[in-house]
Amino acid sequence: MSAALYLYLLTKDAEGNYKQEWNSVVEEKGCEFDLTCAFVDSSMKVTDLDHNGIAEMTVMYFLACRSDVSPSFCKLEMREGNNKYILEGNSWLKASDEDTFTVTEQNVNLANAPAIADEYEKIKYEFGRYKDEKSFAQAPPAFLSFARSHWIQFIQEKLGE
Repeated sequence: MSAALYLYLLTKDAEGNYKQEWNSVVEEKGCEFDLTCAFVDSSMKVTDLDHNGIAEMTVMYFLACRSDVSPSFCKLEMREGNNKYILEGNSWLKASDEDTFTVTEQNVNLANAPAIADEYEKIKYEFGRYKDEKSFAQAPPAFLSFARSHWIQFIQEKLGE
């Protein structure tokens, strides 16, 4: 009925002692249906995109309580030291045999989405896209570029696998 994901960053000093820099707990509680609370396979990456000697850690996860074939909530977190950058949206699920994955770096940001009058088409368009890039406003440009491509690479959810 409930599940949690735990994120920690530990650093090791010259003497071999570990120190917890930050932690985060993500939960899906009280689900009476099909529960999803999982890291996206292979999405965890450690990089130094701005070449400043401080590593960035990026991870994605899916959260859902559903009794139908609807997308999960998805979150990409990128952290560098105490700085946290976030993309949030929906996973992409194939709703019909005709559906094809059309999410690109040009259309992944819903803040720039076209107006769609048909409610069903609007909901389907939101599959695989995130709501905005606001938390990356003060980040080095390489961070957002990496996060966008990372999102697109891992956003397709495969139910039952």
